[in-house]
Amino acid sequence: VLIAPMALSGALTPFVGQNWGAQRRDRVAEALRRSRRFVLIWGAGAWLVLLAFGDLVGGAFSDDPKVHEVLALFFWIVPATYGAHAVVSVVSATFNAIDRALRSTLLSAMRSLLLAIPLALLGSALAGLTGIFVGVAVATVVTAVIANAWARELYDAAETDAEADGERRAPLEPSAAANSMVGLRPDCAELVAGLVAGLAAIEGVRVARTRANALGIFDPSGRELGHVHRGGQLDLCFPPPVRDQLTREGRVENHRHMDEACWVTRRLREPADVEAALALLGLGHRLIELRQRLESGEPLADDPLEGLEVTPQLRAAVDELVANWPPPSATPLATPAA
Repeated sequence: VLIAPMALSGALTPFVGQNWGAQRRDRVAEALRRSRRFVLIWGAGAWLVLLAFGDLVGGAFSDDPKVHEVLALFFWIVPATYGAHAVVSVVSATFNAIDRALRSTLLSAMRSLLLAIPLALLGSALAGLTGIFVGVAVATVVTAVIANAWARELYDAAETDAEADGERRAPLEPSAAANSMVGLRPDCAELVAGLVAGLAAIEGVRVARTRANALGIFDPSGRELGHVHRGGQLDLCFPPPVRDQLTREGRVENHRHMDEACWVTRRLREPADVEAALALLGLGHRLIELRQRLESGEPLADDPLEGLEVTPQLRAAVDELVANWPPPSATPLATPAA
């Protein structure tokens, strides 16, 4: 009965990751609202179905009246929280997609260990088997309430983005950017500072603190090109054809938490990694420019990737990407003359 909410959670991760990277927080917020509404309705429906057909379900496992009695008690209590269980799954999947895996892990641990076991033990001591079921149900509901509270900023993202951009994402000068990160590893400080300084060569790109321990990199329209963590991991978002080719070429690696999303990682370990990271950010910036040109009907240059280090395979991947962008008449990228 939880297959549909679980499938929705799995499908939500790449959708949220791509739209979060494209700065479409409104789409993320709307997807979360609709997903929450769906799983709550589904959970209520599943509970009613189990109440109505509990005897048939029990008969498939055992003819023992005591087993049927336990199952009837279970169906009255635990499935009543299936909607809350599914809300936790949806929010956890969303946190994974936006690189907040710690919160996702905490929610999973809270539901299955930190709250469920103590409350089940307490319930067992107070009311036996019924208390165990009630303890598990209460743990699920409490975790869902916490998950919903943590995700409030995402539900309201469309309304609060402007305010957040003004306060939390104020542009930082290169000299202050690295110093603004809490817990920045000493061996990464110089590399992060070099990355921020190098971004001056990409027109219109700005750097701002998105969290206490991360710096966001944004194009002139406010779309996020990537963000760098205090451990030197630069996370970038590319459309699937480009992401896959960059991974094959070894220029990036799969994101440590989101293999199926559009996010990838380039680790900053030495100065050469800074140059490679700047090239990747330049590519991401150029792709956004191309998309904006196509959407506005402007013609593409003879070589839209001029000045970028791209292999023939990567150029073909970008061709494939552009050919599938609206408008349908989009022309593939021209190959530069020999």
